Amino acid sequence: MGIQGLWPILSRAAEKRSLVEYAANESFHPQNGPNGGLKLLTIGVDASTWMHSVCSVFQYNHAGSGPCPELCTLFYQLAAVLAMPVHAFFVFDGHGRPSVKHGKHTNRGPHWLSQGFQELLDAFGFRWCEAPGEAEAELATLTQRGLIDMAYYGQQCSDIWCHMCRMLPQ
Repeated sequence: MGIQGLWPILSRAAEKRSLVEYAANESFHPQNGPNGGLKLLTIGVDASTWMHSVCSVFQYNHAGSGPCPELCTLFYQLAAVLAMPVHAFFVFDGHGRPSVKHGKHTNRGPHWLSQGFQELLDAFGFRWCEAPGEAEAELATLTQRGLIDMAYYGQQCSDIWCHMCRMLPQ
C-alpha cells in the first residue's frame, strides 16, 4: 500500500544498483574506537514481507512442493543473503501492532511461519528481534539510532518514508 504515487516521484532522484553491487562497493565503513577496522553495512529486514511473499507463491498449489515449501524458499533466500558482504538483522511484527491497517482488520497473532523462520535465522546465525508494534516503525527507529544502515521492506512499501528512514532499497 504505502503512499500513493511516491515511487514515481522518488525514481527521478534514485540510483538503481543491485544490493550485491552496492554492498560490495559501499558497505565497508571505517569503524571508530580503539580497535578500528572495518564495519559491514547492516541491513534491517521486515520479516513479514519475506513471509508474505513466499506464502503468496504457494497459495494455490503445494502439489509436488514438499512438506513446507515456504520454509524451503526462506532457507534459500537466507543462503543468498549469507553470501553477501552485509550483516542482516530481521525484525518481526509484535503484539502491539494495530488491529486495523489500511482500513482492513489484521491478525494480531504471530504469522504461522514465524517460529520456523526464526529457527532458520538462528541456524544461519542471523540476528532478529520482535518489535513492540510494527516492524516498519522499529526498523525506522533502529535506522535513526544508527544501529542499522539501511532498511528493506519489500518491493513497493513506501510507508517507511512516514517513519523517516534515510536509505531504502526498492
